[in-house]
Amino acid sequence: MIGREDRLWWIAAAGIASLVVVPIGALVVMALQPDDGVSGHILATQGPRYTANTLLLVALAVAVAASLGVIPAWLCTTCRFPGRVVIPAAMLLPLAVPPYLSAYAFADALSPEGTLRATLGNLPAIDVRTIWTAGFVLGVSLCPYVFTCARRAFIAQAPHTLAVARTLGVSPLAGFFRVALPAAWPAIAFGIALVAMEAVADFGVCDYLAVDTLTTGVYRAWYAQDSTPGAARLAVLLIALISAGGIVFCMFLTRDANARGSTLKVEPIALPKALACVCTVVCSLPIVLGFVLPSGLFVVLSLQSDWATGFERSVSIAGHTLMVAAIAAGIGACLASITEFVRLLRPPLAVRWATAVVPLGYAIPGPVIAIGMLTSLLWLDRRLNGVTASLTDDAWKPGLVLSGSLVAIVLGCQTRFLGVAIAPVRASFRQLSPRMLEASRSLGTRPITAFGKIYVPAAIGGMAAAFVLTAADVAKELPMMLVLRPFDFDTLAVRAYQLAKDERLTEAAIPGLGLMLLGLVPVSLLVLFERQPIATDASNDAEQ
Repeated sequence: MIGREDRLWWIAAAGIASLVVVPIGALVVMALQPDDGVSGHILATQGPRYTANTLLLVALAVAVAASLGVIPAWLCTTCRFPGRVVIPAAMLLPLAVPPYLSAYAFADALSPEGTLRATLGNLPAIDVRTIWTAGFVLGVSLCPYVFTCARRAFIAQAPHTLAVARTLGVSPLAGFFRVALPAAWPAIAFGIALVAMEAVADFGVCDYLAVDTLTTGVYRAWYAQDSTPGAARLAVLLIALISAGGIVFCMFLTRDANARGSTLKVEPIALPKALACVCTVVCSLPIVLGFVLPSGLFVVLSLQSDWATGFERSVSIAGHTLMVAAIAAGIGACLASITEFVRLLRPPLAVRWATAVVPLGYAIPGPVIAIGMLTSLLWLDRRLNGVTASLTDDAWKPGLVLSGSLVAIVLGCQTRFLGVAIAPVRASFRQLSPRMLEASRSLGTRPITAFGKIYVPAAIGGMAAAFVLTAADVAKELPMMLVLRPFDFDTLAVRAYQLAKDERLTEAAIPGLGLMLLGLVPVSLLVLFERQPIATDASNDAEQ
């Protein structure tokens, strides 16, 4: 029997889903509004170029990430070489460096007055502000997604399939392309989809390297060209492109998702010393390019800067960053727990669809969410000011209570990163028996009591992981902070962006290092998550 409290839970789930639906709805409403022809001119003259650049950027990032992810994953799974046990954990380090910081590092290293040229002397002139550089930087920064998915797929494959292929005269290289790669394709495709999604949503790399994409076009149409309908129509076009890509990906993936796992150990191949050294170099290349180079360069630049002044300025900004990250992550962990608990209450179809919509906000670029959220909150602020003015005879208006405060940032972060918080909470909830809620309710326990005394204690680890992962993403978020932040409120990401945009990379080094340190926290969690496969590999090597 459906009780009143169940309906309250369903209303709460619908309210959480509105965090994703309302900003998108506001963009659609704006896109349908008439204007003075500016938006039509933007779409006609810039839309095709933005779309073509976005698709090319995604293709470049995917190609680089797949090359730097799949090959090391295969080598670490099937071959024995120096560093084989350490490299899988170290491959996650590039995730600690936001892609836009890597773009700053590569641009500084290769620029005419950059660090690399100052160290090595005269080098051929290289134009780094191109879409090819942007695709390379994004691919290097995001290749751990592909590596992790591919390695787990290779480990799960039955070893006897390759053994049978070898008995039939298939070489190890041919076995990789004809046996292992097709079987691991669904998992690899999932990693590639993550890379593509991040590439489409990227703002910092493309803006700094002067690459015009749909994401940067939305931001520039909103600010530089002062065209609200134009920005909204570009945003709707971008959402449509992401949605179409997601549908095609799901159709293609489900067609081949027939791989079965295995609990057997993969027998590593002993390589000659020279070839083993080559494998070590190949597998270390993503680590060097994605983590060692940018972090090392920022360390060098920070030592060249006025450390005392820069550190003093960064402390207050770091306080802003940690405050926003903690508030947004705490709320996100709680909302994720509520969303997952509602799914257990067997709600009606409309509520189930609403809870399924919540994680989709992660696929929407930051500028799109920011503009939709800001528009919605401005509408609420106008209505609130109208109500207070009518009650006080125009004597008092509260002003921008929502759109001009931290409320806008926190709500925008829920829209963007609630899907990140849901994943670990859902994994914790699944550890409990699905009949536990039914048993508690048969004993007269209310849903709120079951939630507080059974599910929250059981999911405390998942909620903690959700808090850490969400806080790290919020701290690194750039475009939403640029649009939604109140006046004179900077975060480390905004400060590093502003200094880098003014070509003051030496001063940007200290806030950049702060972001990298924050990024190492979730990476450490991922390393712990990868510990079991690493321990298995180590035991295999010991047995050999």
